[in-house]
Amino acid sequence: MAHGADGVEVDVRLSADGVLVCSHDAVVATALGRELVVARTTAAELVARAATPHGRLATLSEVLSALADRGTTDVVVEAKPVDDQVAAFRTARALAALLVPLSTSMGVTVSSFDALLLGAVRRTVFGSRLRTALLGHEGESAVAVLRRVVDAGHDEAHLSLRMLRQSPHVVRMAHHRGISVTAWTVNGAELAEVASLGVDALITDDVAAARTVLDRSTPVTALGMVGGTAC
Repeated sequence: MAHGADGVEVDVRLSADGVLVCSHDAVVATALGRELVVARTTAAELVARAATPHGRLATLSEVLSALADRGTTDVVVEAKPVDDQVAAFRTARALAALLVPLSTSMGVTVSSFDALLLGAVRRTVFGSRLRTALLGHEGESAVAVLRRVVDAGHDEAHLSLRMLRQSPHVVRMAHHRGISVTAWTVNGAELAEVASLGVDALITDDVAAARTVLDRSTPVTALGMVGGTAC
């Protein structure tokens, strides 16, 4: 946020005791090299023992509090895939409890590669302002992803750089149906190229460099930029 991002994207998983923690990986390591499976470990143990390059593991609640203090207006929470319907239901309930209250004051989107989980989230938050976004797998075409978004009633399609390059017209198709498009993960010289396609937002690893490029690009005055990596 300090480098000029319009929002933040974080990956989350549910701990054994039902707490959403910010972790891309299903298994995290301790300082001594022991492996902890996030879904089988309590949040307290994960926070106390998981080792990351930048400090301790954070809970989603902590991240949301920090963003609220900064006046952040856009948050994308990527719910990582789960093993079964029970895990999907538990994760959806936990996400709804934290995010639905925030959705009245900021733009909040739950994204996922897991269509089953995302469907559970959508049913759980029905009637709220919380948005849902399907992430397209690399092997899919952008048009196929958009079709799944439309059929499931999601609000956004999150598409990779490769997908957008192969089917740039999909952005126009999505907008015609009232669906927003976010591009991931876009860095370097690709930034201006993707922005020119008319996407609504992009996810980048290098916020400072992205801000410099986008500020020089005339067609992207309304483009949102989210710091983070959707993988």
